[in-house]
Amino acid sequence: KLRALEFGASDFLAKPLDQSELGLRVRNTLYAKAYQDQLAYYDPLTKLPNRQLFLEELVWSTNVAKRHNEKLALLNIEIDNFAKINDTIGIAAGDQVLRVVTQRVQKVVRDIDLLGRAMGDEETEFKLFHLDSCVFSLLLNRLQNAESTAYIAERIVKEISRAIPFEGR
Repeated sequence: KLRALEFGASDFLAKPLDQSELGLRVRNTLYAKAYQDQLAYYDPLTKLPNRQLFLEELVWSTNVAKRHNEKLALLNIEIDNFAKINDTIGIAAGDQVLRVVTQRVQKVVRDIDLLGRAMGDEETEFKLFHLDSCVFSLLLNRLQNAESTAYIAERIVKEISRAIPFEGR
């Protein structure tokens, strides 16, 4: 056991093999991997996929779109004067703004998705990412037309432009 650990093993099973121990170790290893993936690929504040996952998804989506001759769009959303929020009201207010913006964009995407399904355009896929402090990206796969993208962008701007209350302000 010590030699295995000296050579870099993170875990091991002793013989004779106990089936219940094997099951528990596999479960624990999968939980640890899921936790590492959560830390590596998701923003802890918004719970959205982060820049790393975005870059991987963008490459994959671009390749699929080329292969199937499909359209895709990328909407970048940046909150204007975000640093002023953190500087004047505080970091907690900035965090609240990011959470609310996330919820509002997701609401628009859900509404558009339901509307699209009602209109027979159920193929479009929406994926929202939190790339940086105040920057989000929305990847739209399998679009039918450019007008759909403009409509979605207008709805997002309208939704996130509304005031965001924080502690009565």
